[in-house]
Amino acid sequence: MQKGHRRDCAGIAARNPGGLLPTSDKHVRDEAGNRVFRSVLDGHQALLFDLATKVDGRLSPGSTLLDLVTAYHLKPMTAKVWARFLKSAMHNPAIQPHSVLTDLLEVPDNG
Repeated sequence: MQKGHRRDCAGIAARNPGGLLPTSDKHVRDEAGNRVFRSVLDGHQALLFDLATKVDGRLSPGSTLLDLVTAYHLKPMTAKVWARFLKSAMHNPAIQPHSVLTDLLEVPDNG
């Protein structure tokens, strides 16, 4: 995952919201090396698949947001940016770079 979240990024033109890199020589790529998808939906589905693969395979149930950033080979500071975004998006001020992923992925029981 590269810089697909930035509005001015080539990932937008590539319909690649996660800035995913090609995993095969058959995959179309842009001048920045990002994989180019046929549609925005294809790009989102690939990102969700990549995320699920990392969460289910490389990471453990106790892995944190920082561990996920590391799995994507991003700078540790990215975890702070993601945490700030998730705090706002999920209306949860407790989210930090060291928040456990399973806590972020589960729907809270409001019963």
